[in-house]
Amino acid sequence: MGPKKDEAFKHFGPELPPLDGQKTPRHACNYCNASVVKNVDRMRNHFNTCKARQNGSIGVMRDVVLVSRKKAAIASTSAATTLTPARPVGHSSRRTFDSSHSSCPTASISSWLDSMPSEEQNMLEELFSRAMHRSSMVFSTFETKYWKEFFHRLRPAWAIPTASRIGGELLVAEYNIVMRETISHIREWPLVCITIDGATNVVGKQVLNIMACGPHALFLEHCSMGLLRESSENLLDVLVDAKRRLRAMIRQPLDGFVAAGSFDDERPNSPRLAISDDHFVDPPMWTFQSDSPSVMKKLRRLCVDNKEFMFSYGCAAHALHNFCMDLVRKFPTISKIVKESIYIVKGINAVHRLTEFFDAQCLLKYRKRVKLILFSKTRWGSILCMLDRLARVQAVLFKLSRALELEDMVQDLKIDATLDVCLRR
Repeated sequence: MGPKKDEAFKHFGPELPPLDGQKTPRHACNYCNASVVKNVDRMRNHFNTCKARQNGSIGVMRDVVLVSRKKAAIASTSAATTLTPARPVGHSSRRTFDSSHSSCPTASISSWLDSMPSEEQNMLEELFSRAMHRSSMVFSTFETKYWKEFFHRLRPAWAIPTASRIGGELLVAEYNIVMRETISHIREWPLVCITIDGATNVVGKQVLNIMACGPHALFLEHCSMGLLRESSENLLDVLVDAKRRLRAMIRQPLDGFVAAGSFDDERPNSPRLAISDDHFVDPPMWTFQSDSPSVMKKLRRLCVDNKEFMFSYGCAAHALHNFCMDLVRKFPTISKIVKESIYIVKGINAVHRLTEFFDAQCLLKYRKRVKLILFSKTRWGSILCMLDRLARVQAVLFKLSRALELEDMVQDLKIDATLDVCLRR
């Protein structure tokens, strides 16, 4: 038994000999008597565009989407027996057609192809990119064959943007959208506090993050000092430049003055360039906040001296830490407990065999690994975390002190006697 003929053949007459100079036989259309080459795609195309058939209200053939043989091989094998047209925009994909149904006299293959205009494609790409960026997804997540198959069946006409496009122009477009939202929020603030904080990016490069707080912190930009030294004078230039550009975006200049524009806009110096708060309508109050290294302390003084900021202040966490450390020095007992706790954490982490013994005992006792927390010199809250963690593993520390009672082990590991004394307490 030979292969089953396509249903297109039933709308055409018997096979006719090829024309002169051709090798492919032909078939005559049953409606307009036109001669068509014996080819399934061409026969279907003629069937769906035949004026005589349309005037006779003959239904549109199933599977009018003309795909290549290669793409058809990738598709499901059920597509050869259960043929459904691709859905146009606004049509249900579950709707099926066969030759027994009637169609509009103006129906054609282009009206049922799942096509998408460039405007809708660009809009969907922006929504797709926004979902990836705001959920911190990897750009190449959807480039696997499984995701491609899923999106192909969901909407075949939609072309998934490449990782380079998502990380390129779509990322820039999303950044511009976020910055417009940021500026719209800052525009409503009567007081704007600018803060600078150092950070390390994913490639290990030191950068400065500039943020605006009102009091909710919003990221503005990041910068690098480059070849310039990170001094208070150079940092002041960076800070004032960011402040002036931000002011030009959230306030309108007075008549007769010209604003600088956006963050990436550069304009030549002009005698009418708005450079102070007096040149803008209803300017906000500007303040500055930073942590407490010596460079930042001097920068805070410079911000107030040059009258670019109303006042400046330091980090509350650092100030609270310094205050707590001053109190600890007034109580020798508390100071001794803190010093011994720091010595225990450092002593265990510095010796590999002690670390292995500690991890093994934690697995037996708590069914999980427990990591000791070391006190940070800039955050007082880390002392509480360190003491709380040591109190939780007190039973393991007691077993560790019993193990250290073996003098051979102490001498072999060259453990300071102070650690042994601290563990026994």
